[in-house]
Parts: sequence; C-alpha cells; structure tokens
Amino acid sequence: MIKKAWRYFCMILQDIKKCGKGNYVKYNFLHQRKRRISHQSRIINQYNPAMQIDKSAMICLEGTLTLNELYVKNSGKKTIFVMKENSEIIVTGHPKVCYDAEICLYPKAKLELGNAYVNAGAQIRCMEHIKIGNQCIIARDAMIMDFDAHSILYDKIQHGQVTSPVIIGDHAWVCARATILKGVKIGDGAIIAAGSVVKKDVPAHTLVAGNPAKVIKENVEWK
Repeated sequence: MIKKAWRYFCMILQDIKKCGKGNYVKYNFLHQRKRRISHQSRIINQYNPAMQIDKSAMICLEGTLTLNELYVKNSGKKTIFVMKENSEIIVTGHPKVCYDAEICLYPKAKLELGNAYVNAGAQIRCMEHIKIGNQCIIARDAMIMDFDAHSILYDKIQHGQVTSPVIIGDHAWVCARATILKGVKIGDGAIIAAGSVVKKDVPAHTLVAGNPAKVIKENVEWK
C-alpha cells in the first residue's frame, strides 16, 4: 500500500514538472463533474495548452488524455481544448493530441476518444456526437465535424439535418488535410487518403480518395 501511494505521488510530481501545478490540479482534482476509473486516469495538460472547460462539462477518464504532445517550446502553437456547457468527453484509452490541434465540444455534445493519435493542426469539432476508436491516426490538418456550420435553405425551407453523429472505427487512418463530414461512419482499418472529403460511409479495410471520396481499393491493411 505504501509503495503504491509512493508511485502515485511520484507520478503526480512528474506530471506537474511538465504541466505546471495550477492547471494540472484545477482540471484533475478541482473540476466537480469528473469521473476517474483509477488513479492513473488523468489529463496530462503539458506545457499549458489553451484550455477552456465549463463547470457543467462532464469528464470521464478510463485512461489518460495527453494534450500538447510534441510541443516546441516558445513556438506558440499549443493545443486548443474547449468544452462548453453540459458537454461530455469519454476517454477510454490513452489518446495523445499534438500541438496546434484543436478539439471543441459545443453545448451538450459528446466526444468519445479511444487510443487515438491526433496530429498537429488537426481539428475535431463536435456538436452532437463523435466517436473515435482505438489505434486511430488523425493526421496533420485533418478536420472531423458532425455538423454544418449553417443551415441551408432554399425556397424558404430548411433542408437536411444540421447535425449527425460521426463514428470512426478502430485502426482507421485519416490522412493529412482530409475532411470527415457529418453523419459518416468509417469502418475498422479504413484509410482516408490525403485531401479527401468524406460525406458517405466508408466500409472497413477500404481506401477512399477524392472530393467527394470514392472507393479506390478494398481489403487494404496498413501499419
């Protein structure tokens, strides 16, 4: 028991060296609406990313969420992490979010993050529900959003839903500058080629490319 407590104390000290005491304590110990599965479950907000978490937002941690991964000191390109009123994040693995990436949860939105890697400049903007599975890579400057920025009207009538969930399966690869639009389901092991715009479901182990994205290869694997 003493050894376990000592390891936990050393872990916190190591985190504080990278994160700074104020923000680390604020988001891991003082935020009221938070659920941690174990003492290892925490937000590692290293090098002070830009964070704005509303008091009503719910944080559920089964693993560790690392922000500002690979940050270059004095570059000014920090992770932006925003949770607005009554939003919820569920972390089920150990996702890492690189510098200059942006994650924004709008009011009542729900984001589920598995063991994913979100590279520099990527954006995840959630208004309803986005789920990203395990062993996923979201490459540089990729965009994932589950809503249209504005309603579309013609003949004075609004057409189509403004929001619709995005589900990305395990071991999917969203390449650089790809865009995933609302209502899309991406299967396990799928590859979204660089610069693609995905507006329809992508089957598992399929490579898609283009604008709009189309199937290029089936039965693909990637490492």
